[in-house]
Amino acid sequence: MEKLDDKLGVAVWGLGRIGIPIFEAIQNGEQPLLKVVALGDWDNEYKGLKPLEQVKRLIEKITWPDASGHQPEFTLDINDLNQIVINGNTEEPISVFIGPDPAAYSLTDATFAADCTGVFWSREKAQAFLRAGISHVVNAAPMSEEGIPHYTNGINVVKFNPAEDDVISVASCSSKDFIYVAQALIDKGWDLPGTIFNGIHSATSTQNITKSLDNVVSHSSGASDAVVKVIPQLEGKIEGYVDRVHTTNGSKLFLTLMVEADKYLTQADIIEAMEEGSVRYPEELAVLHAKNPSTNYVRTPKYRKFSSVVATQDIITIPYRREGSPKMTLVQIPAYYNNEIGPANSQVRVMGKMAEKILEVKKHETN
Repeated sequence: MEKLDDKLGVAVWGLGRIGIPIFEAIQNGEQPLLKVVALGDWDNEYKGLKPLEQVKRLIEKITWPDASGHQPEFTLDINDLNQIVINGNTEEPISVFIGPDPAAYSLTDATFAADCTGVFWSREKAQAFLRAGISHVVNAAPMSEEGIPHYTNGINVVKFNPAEDDVISVASCSSKDFIYVAQALIDKGWDLPGTIFNGIHSATSTQNITKSLDNVVSHSSGASDAVVKVIPQLEGKIEGYVDRVHTTNGSKLFLTLMVEADKYLTQADIIEAMEEGSVRYPEELAVLHAKNPSTNYVRTPKYRKFSSVVATQDIITIPYRREGSPKMTLVQIPAYYNNEIGPANSQVRVMGKMAEKILEVKKHETN
């Protein structure tokens, strides 16, 4: 696999609400071992367009303001080969592939495929990237198939095995919101014998906008399965759903947990656990000492890159007192997240950790 300036190449596939901020995060140097070498996209909007017009349309998508009004700070141009040139750097153009099947192209310059399409959600489908020359497919969505690891930054990505893990998932925005809160509690030595989440989730591409303008759409969530793949001790102890509403970005989970400890827990105990978690997972978990905050907080530059932002003043604890039973406390924790920039940056951080492991192995092999 080729390296460019000691960086590993990334092909970002699916330039939408996750793919675009992934491209931007890598281009802005969020992970110094990564470099975007290819962009792939497909939609009906490209049909009938000539190659040059397709690339122009892609650039329009990338540079269009997101739901928060944010735009990339770099400039994009097109060279004679219909490649994208960033900030006038003609020495390192980015190849563009417009079509539904990655296997139709040569992607040998890329070590990773950051798949954000929602299409290649099984090992069989992800083979399309491997046939194109990709070494590792990193899926932005949970994958229900057994045997596909789900890695998250700071928790279990250290288990990544370059020789075996050719297809992985980074879970989802909702599951990561839960994962970092639950892990912060588990890190205290507390047990979670039962957990339920219900969420208020921004609209997605599969949601019927007309029906949801004046409606709350309840929807099952694959987040619980993804959580268990990251925190196996929660198997059989977690369930939940989300209500989708017609907002563009910014969601919230209510995490309701039975927490078993050596004492009945107070709000101050849970806040302390969240604060310690924000130190242990500083890129993923943040605490917000505000009461009844709006989802606008996770659109701001300060909070939008986190996987989970806990509103500490809205935490509720109720001791479950029953003679002869362990000391358990019913806890409700509201946690917010950005549906776009948060999971995108978390995925980039996971790929950065994977790149470290890959380069470490290569260095060992050459010595």
